[in-house]
Amino acid sequence: MADLLRGMPDNVRIMSYADNVLILGETSDSVEAANAVLEIRASAHPCGPLRLKASNDITDMTAQGIHFLGNQGEWNGKGFDWEPSHYALEQVFSKIEQARNADEVFDTIRWLGNWRRGYPLWTNGDLETSRYRAQLGGRLAFLARTSLSGSYIEGRRLVEDYCRAVYSRRGEFPSLPELLPDFQDDFQIEGRRQVFIRAIERRLGISANNDETSA
Repeated sequence: MADLLRGMPDNVRIMSYADNVLILGETSDSVEAANAVLEIRASAHPCGPLRLKASNDITDMTAQGIHFLGNQGEWNGKGFDWEPSHYALEQVFSKIEQARNADEVFDTIRWLGNWRRGYPLWTNGDLETSRYRAQLGGRLAFLARTSLSGSYIEGRRLVEDYCRAVYSRRGEFPSLPELLPDFQDDFQIEGRRQVFIRAIERRLGISANNDETSA
């Protein structure tokens, strides 16, 4: 595929993965011209002639967005913001919701790493995946018998890693009460949510400015 795409016209941008190709251009004429070049090269390829599947209609992606290999792109005025499809994100939310014991939480954390690699275009993928891990980390800490257990310490680390990543990117820490809704579940032990949040705040140097985390 690389030899087919090398030296394509300068007025288009090519995105490819395996044998899937997306041609981006400012006008429909530039996209059609680039597609014609690609078809000629495929027909004349030493391993061919290679046949390309019939192309879809040209889409105004600035108005409609675009779907490519499970990713959805929205135009932001300068380029595209990419994220997994709604279906893919719902899959993550469902996996997180279903992880109800420590083994299932650890399995879901490992699964997330593999899942993330399937969406290389995701604009904020590393940060968002870190947020999912932090939410699972909060669940690990809640399920732990003591604050000295390995699962509690690992859960706390995942939450702290995400908080530091957000601070590095935005200059402020995320809201811990909003990040850790798991502690609001019906089976919560009285007071553990507040104690855990205060412990994170102390370790990160966050001042407790709301009633929920104040003594």
